[in-house]
Amino acid sequence: MKENARAVILSAACSAVSRMSARYFQSKGIAVVNIVRRKEQEEILKAEGAKIVLNSSDEQFETSLQEAVK
Repeated sequence: MKENARAVILSAACSAVSRMSARYFQSKGIAVVNIVRRKEQEEILKAEGAKIVLNSSDEQFETSLQEAVK
């Protein structure tokens, strides 16, 4: 991890390791961009407090990702 990182992108964000990583990064004040493949995974992460959750199956995924990392 970069010393002064401001954000991190987690693919397969609904996995146990990604969810633990997200909590760690959020506790350090680092923004987390979570990428999932299914709608139900989006809902799980949002219920756990994830602020940015993108679905790679969405038609607008690439545009949404570009906006999220600005």
